[in-house]
Amino acid sequence: MPVMSESASPSPDNVVSGWLANLSPDQKDLFSGEDAVRSFSARLAVGLGEEITDQEITAVLGSEAIPYFRYAQQKLHGFVRRTTGEPAFCHSADIALRALDLNFRSRVVLAALLHDTVEDRSKTLEQVVANLKEIEDLFGWEIAQDVRGSTNVYSVILRNLDSKVSHDLPFDDTAKPALLHGIEEVRQETPADLRHKFRHEFSQLLEYFVHSVNLSEGARKARVDRNYTAVSELRLRSYQLFVEDMHTDARYRHGLGRGFHDVVLIVKSLDLVDNLRTSEVANFASLERILLKAETFLDCTFFLHDEVRSIPQTCKVFIDLYDYLKYHLVEQLLERKRALIFLADTRFAFLADYLMREVVRLQAKYKVHGNPLQELQRVRQLLRDHNAIPH
Repeated sequence: MPVMSESASPSPDNVVSGWLANLSPDQKDLFSGEDAVRSFSARLAVGLGEEITDQEITAVLGSEAIPYFRYAQQKLHGFVRRTTGEPAFCHSADIALRALDLNFRSRVVLAALLHDTVEDRSKTLEQVVANLKEIEDLFGWEIAQDVRGSTNVYSVILRNLDSKVSHDLPFDDTAKPALLHGIEEVRQETPADLRHKFRHEFSQLLEYFVHSVNLSEGARKARVDRNYTAVSELRLRSYQLFVEDMHTDARYRHGLGRGFHDVVLIVKSLDLVDNLRTSEVANFASLERILLKAETFLDCTFFLHDEVRSIPQTCKVFIDLYDYLKYHLVEQLLERKRALIFLADTRFAFLADYLMREVVRLQAKYKVHGNPLQELQRVRQLLRDHNAIPH
């Protein structure tokens, strides 16, 4: 086996830098940041976040972010992202960095840092309440409400359903009585004050969602993943309820007719962008999951457009952000299709075909024409310009 001399082996940094330098502007995403930002993000990704000083946080995110950064860093310590194996906090930090890159106000940046600190650490509703109370005590009611709006309580409730129902439930309507019984059992085991506090979520599941949800797609996933159950499919589909609750928060948090509270929607849009960009290339289930979530978010959110047109600045930013997510959705599917070509393995052919069919479908559905990377560059600049206007 030939041995390559050290002199013939370029460093990884040089290889990456040279590759990036040789790409034309329409072949790469412009979100790379200054050297300090890239170093900041890279150290978080490889578990060196403890080395980052307060001075560096101030230089990149501003001094106001220090306590938020440190809190999230501490609370998410030891949690790992399922798709990439990197520390969970680097996901939150990168969303904050992207919000900063797009000139979103500091409130969005701070909410982005904290957005996963409750859901990722809460297995029960009691833990949800305790973790939110801690955030409110430290950072105030408004930020706590932003984190509450970014926390998928339906997912927390349904996590507790696994121990209540059979793992062999069919993926059809005959499973629904058992699912409803299991959710009611979870509700009855919840302390009375929390049953009242989360009555909306329990009501949505018991009186509406389980009755109407289509579980049939889960059967195909279960053929590949033996651990995938009817509860898994229900949890995935319940993301729709989560998005609808974000809309309610945006419209009514401060009272009807008193403006549009967009922080949670912005954070979750950027959350989906980061999840799209870091989804696994050859994992069909992972790609399908993030695709469904992104498409659900876009479809539900589209109906808010008319409502926010009466708030000019919000309207511009909101619609541009919608476009930012839809172009990312198509562009990232194309990137994964190109990556599969280089894997050169016949067992991935079906996945490449699936991605191409989805790209064609989504391009038609969301009217994505031309080069999505060029459109991303255009929309990114629009967002930066609109957010730079004082309002």
